[in-house]
Amino acid sequence: MLPAGNLANLLTLPARHFAVIDAGQQRVRILVASVTRGRPRVRQTVVIDSFEQGTTSPEEIREEVRQQLRRIAPEALILVVPQHQVLRQILDIPPTDPGHIRAVVEREASNIGGLSESQWAFDSSRLRPFGRLAHPLAAAFCRQDHLQDLIAAWTDDDKLVFEVRASGDAIAAAFSAAAPDVRDAVLVDLGADHTSITLVIDTQPVFATSIPTGSAAFTRALATDRGCSQESAEILKRSEVLPTEDAAALPALNAALRSWLAELERTLREWQNDHPDMAQAVRNWTVYLAGGGSLQPGLVEWLGKLAPRQISAWPQHPKEGDAIPADFVCAWGAFLLSLGLSGTAPSLLPSEHRTYWKRQRFWRVLLLSNFLLAALLAWVLIAAASRQTQALAAKRSWKDRATHALQSAHDIRIVAEGFNNRMDALRPILEAERQTVETLQVLAVLQNRRTNAQHWYVLLADAQSYAVGSNSFPPPPPPRSPEARFATPTPTAQTNPPSLARAFIAEICLVPQGEQMRQSLSELIGELKQYPLFRNVDIVAAERRKLLVSTNLIFPERHFALELNLSESELLPSVPLPRLTLTNREPARSGFRTAPRMATEVPAPAPSTATPTVTNSHPGRPR
Repeated sequence: MLPAGNLANLLTLPARHFAVIDAGQQRVRILVASVTRGRPRVRQTVVIDSFEQGTTSPEEIREEVRQQLRRIAPEALILVVPQHQVLRQILDIPPTDPGHIRAVVEREASNIGGLSESQWAFDSSRLRPFGRLAHPLAAAFCRQDHLQDLIAAWTDDDKLVFEVRASGDAIAAAFSAAAPDVRDAVLVDLGADHTSITLVIDTQPVFATSIPTGSAAFTRALATDRGCSQESAEILKRSEVLPTEDAAALPALNAALRSWLAELERTLREWQNDHPDMAQAVRNWTVYLAGGGSLQPGLVEWLGKLAPRQISAWPQHPKEGDAIPADFVCAWGAFLLSLGLSGTAPSLLPSEHRTYWKRQRFWRVLLLSNFLLAALLAWVLIAAASRQTQALAAKRSWKDRATHALQSAHDIRIVAEGFNNRMDALRPILEAERQTVETLQVLAVLQNRRTNAQHWYVLLADAQSYAVGSNSFPPPPPPRSPEARFATPTPTAQTNPPSLARAFIAEICLVPQGEQMRQSLSELIGELKQYPLFRNVDIVAAERRKLLVSTNLIFPERHFALELNLSESELLPSVPLPRLTLTNREPARSGFRTAPRMATEVPAPAPSTATPTVTNSHPGRPR
């Protein structure tokens, strides 16, 4: 995954489709690449070979490159400057004001070859400390006429040029991407007439130069050994594998390879002499070969036998989907540097081009910001719409459930009304039957009690008959409506006479007198309390007594009335009916009110007394 900074840089690029041009003496390589989904991708590689196409003049090669560019139609061009046209130096300048650093580099440019400042294009970038240099600064210098010729060679619209990079920095960037675990190496770009040499220390290029020899010398030596023309030798070099086991068969080629290796080692020794603190380490570094000359079959193996150090072919990253050919590594590295994906390096892009692309990047950032803002607003709108949809769905679900509940309540109400109506019709019969059963049970208990000549019963009546003093009662009230059945009575409402508890009154007359009378009365009450039929047995207060017995049958001073309260045995009560009322449970808000909603309320049953009222009883006859 790319770091956040690199990803942001890729997203704000002013172009997406690039063409990288790496021009050599005999071949021009065009790497077509793009940025897709935040990652660089190779789309196509094009090689324009003057030998294969039979072109001899530079104008023909340029026209062929222009035709390819018109076919590819890139949004931007990236150019690779050959290392032999670039002078690279390492300066030790402490971090300070950028203007001061630029002034130092300008003075260095004015001192190069005694030429004036206006003839050189230059740039610099900071490196990490290495060796004895605590504040290294890499500076690259290129003659302006070479740079302008390079830009004008491939396109008429110079605004199309997005970046210009030196081949030494480009090959170092490509190597860091191909072998990220290798920290130090010698990188060689073998061209036809020149060989670029780059030293990499701690994954950063610290030295880059060029030697004036290349694979063209190998072609001439092979033509000498085979006694053929250079054109035939070029065909043999590209098709036949060099006989590494029989070097004596090609003495001229063997001598050319040794001469090329000697020039390479001489260049490395010169750098070691300038940096003696790192001379021992450089001797053990591996040389990685790239460029068009490295494609010759068997060349790497032959050089490995002749060289005093290890020489390897260009590595391929194991995770790369498409392998980068060895002659396109400089183009790929320049593409990575231009996108800011492989460290920093001096850029040779003219200042007016930088200003143009900075302005394009600003508009790109502005458009991207607007797009992200629009995407954010769209996301917010979608989220809000989704939330509202969910809320509406929840309200519809609540409404459906409420409608179902109301329908269920209506059905329950119909069933309950039918049940209550049937119970109202049966209740008088049940009350009469219960009254009869209780009367018989009380008579059975009193008959089982032995008087022992201590008392006798003179009257037995139910409490309601005893209270009114008669067995005649008004007819029962008509059935009440379902709402009135469970309505809470108000103080001014007309109600039935107060109901009495289910009880019987038994009047007795005692034989003993005085203390024995009271003791006998207490024993009688205690014995009656032992029966489960009675919940409580107590003496009736004097103010509740009724004179219903003739005085010639009793002794007034030994005449008492006992209240026999029966145990609870409730009949099935009426079923409470659901009631529909208007309600509004929303919190009050100023300036906004919700419409009333239908809700279902089930009233709690009215609190009952300790003994329910008997509305229509058939009391026993006073005795």
